Amino acid sequence: MRKLCLKPRRGYKLAQAAPVLSLWFFPASHEGEPDVVELILAESAGAVLRWLHVIAGIAWIGSSFYFIHLDFSLKPRPGLPAGVKGDEWQIRGDGFYHTMKYLVAPAQMPDSLT
Repeated sequence: MRKLCLKPRRGYKLAQAAPVLSLWFFPASHEGEPDVVELILAESAGAVLRWLHVIAGIAWIGSSFYFIHLDFSLKPRPGLPAGVKGDEWQIRGDGFYHTMKYLVAPAQMPDSLT
């Protein structure tokens, strides 16, 4: 059976709060010291998850800014279908985009959304 090593170090509060989890995160070797390879893997996995969380947060904020910009740039024009607030043309390196915002669902929905 593995011994639980409760020496003060990073993760000490985890070891106190959840001894079962701490056996997985901070296993003790035969001498009572933590297994270095498993500690390195646990720290590396934690670092990767933290960076993924940062990247996801940046992407979330970026998409929010894009849709705020899109909402403010919509212009009502004559000849738009019923229920459309406005439309916007955008130019990118790979083509032209024509975006329309419906305030309510249109009478005919595309098959890809149904």
